[in-house]
Amino acid sequence: MQENHSTSASIFFHPNGIKQTYSIPGLLFAVLLFTSFLVGCQTSESGTVLQDEYFETFVFETVAQGYRATITDTTETDFRDADEWNQFATNLTPIGKMQEVDFETMMVVVAVIPATSGGYSIAFDSVDLIDEELVATYTISTPGLDCMIIAALTQPFQAISVRKMDGDVVFKHSTIRDSCSL
Repeated sequence: MQENHSTSASIFFHPNGIKQTYSIPGLLFAVLLFTSFLVGCQTSESGTVLQDEYFETFVFETVAQGYRATITDTTETDFRDADEWNQFATNLTPIGKMQEVDFETMMVVVAVIPATSGGYSIAFDSVDLIDEELVATYTISTPGLDCMIIAALTQPFQAISVRKMDGDVVFKHSTIRDSCSL
């Protein structure tokens, strides 16, 4: 007597009582094919297929950082000219010496965030070229409820130098709350 070692599965479609038999390898192949199709395609909110983005991360150096400035509004900007930067920089009181920038090849990206007390700081995390857009990402650190802070208006800022590029700089930020507990 010959034994049948067939690898098949029966699937019943209940409403009509239709019975279909599929082989397990065939089902596995169909599932893998469908999954690879889903993973290989990206769609936008409109449902159109997107091409892969061009992405490059830039190296940057701190030009100036501090907690005091004569700027009263949130400021996110860039400078590609030494005269404009030098004029703006007179509004900043950095900790330590302000670094020189070669504006032939570099530009300055700066963010200033006025705060209602001490304990706030700002730090750039990355500068990325995504497609044709320069994206500067930074984090604002705020004092936790358990922190002892000075009751004074502050203007934390950071200015960085990055390779000069054409086009606008887009700023993105996140906020974290520091804890002062040990």
